[in-house]
Amino acid sequence: MTRLMTTGLWLSASIIPSLSQACTVCMGDPEAPMTKGMIAGIGVLLLVTACVLASFGSFFIYLMKRASRMNHVSGVTEAG
Repeated sequence: MTRLMTTGLWLSASIIPSLSQACTVCMGDPEAPMTKGMIAGIGVLLLVTACVLASFGSFFIYLMKRASRMNHVSGVTEAG
């Protein structure tokens, strides 16, 4: 049933292309204040996401270096 509905949506979008066009906000004037605000908002969200991911990455790198240093100090070596 789901496959039939998906196929129907794809067919209707290809037969009637006006159904799959973007809304007037997306297709509006690129110099409009609303468009500029939307682009600035997307940039801020991407920046926040990148900062959070970088923070997680640096924290895990810190933990790996600390564990390596603690293993070296205590004389424990990895089995290999």
